[in-house]
Amino acid sequence: MKRIISYLLLVLLVVLAFWRIYRPVRLWEAVRPMMDTVVTVKLCAKDSSTAQNLLTEVFQEMERIDRMMDNYSPTSEITSINSMAGKERVSISPEMGQVLRRSQYFAGLSGGAFDITIGFIKELWRFDSPNPAVPLSGQLAAALTLVGYQNIQLDAGRVRLLEPKMKLDLGGVAKGYAVDCAVEFLKERGAKSALVDAGGDVRLYGKKPSGGDWQIAIRHPREKEKLIRVGKVGLPAVATSGDYERFFTKDGKRYHHILNPHTGYPARGCVSVTVWTRTATDADILATAVFVMGPEKGMELVERLDEVEALIFFEKEGKLEYVVSPGVRDKLSGF
Repeated sequence: MKRIISYLLLVLLVVLAFWRIYRPVRLWEAVRPMMDTVVTVKLCAKDSSTAQNLLTEVFQEMERIDRMMDNYSPTSEITSINSMAGKERVSISPEMGQVLRRSQYFAGLSGGAFDITIGFIKELWRFDSPNPAVPLSGQLAAALTLVGYQNIQLDAGRVRLLEPKMKLDLGGVAKGYAVDCAVEFLKERGAKSALVDAGGDVRLYGKKPSGGDWQIAIRHPREKEKLIRVGKVGLPAVATSGDYERFFTKDGKRYHHILNPHTGYPARGCVSVTVWTRTATDADILATAVFVMGPEKGMELVERLDEVEALIFFEKEGKLEYVVSPGVRDKLSGF
């Protein structure tokens, strides 16, 4: 009898050892409000303890990026930079330098359609407050003199804003960068696959526990409950900018938060722009840049770039129309 019991215990131990090694991977998910939006993280892990630790730590990583780039925090790095506008150079972290350089790169490519020096104009519109309002034309004219990506001087570990009172605003890049940091963090911690979504700025890698691909759907820009489903594009990051995200109506006219740096007013050419590319940072920036440029010039920019695809909705004679780049054309359904 003792021999049988010992044998059964040995078998049990072997089974437990194999189960620990080969137990199935499960999908775990957490959702939190952050960066003025809702952030969702989905990841694959074998046990609850590993998954919960990863989820806690990845949100801490995204909160760290948010604290660095928050214009409304008196202690953020971006606030420190803005406080020295027109004065002396400011030492910056390598991460801030990376974000500023990438922003400047796309500002040049887009002819200033994307421009992080738009901070003063965004403050005038007050889209982040409960009471946004149309600024006076004189206010906008004065604020436009402070807009110009050429007035950012970047060198080794330092930045200088040439114009007094000019303000940087990283609202068009911070979420994408935070998503990239989250994904890289999860990869370093050993998560085999994950999807991170910060209010429509998405990056993914690996496969779902079933072995299938992650599925991406885009909100229809004029039918709130309708989703446009997208097949496999082959690029891991996607971002959408739309005129339905933040807006208000005054005197029968709709004003949304995607501002044209050249005019100070909301850009009018597009209804929504979705961009696929390699990083969420680039997708976030390009979705804004293309939106401001309009469907024709925006798609011209997309088609000049490697590993970039786009879907652009616009209105023509009261009807919703769209243009799409070749790599996405046959992968859309649900219209």
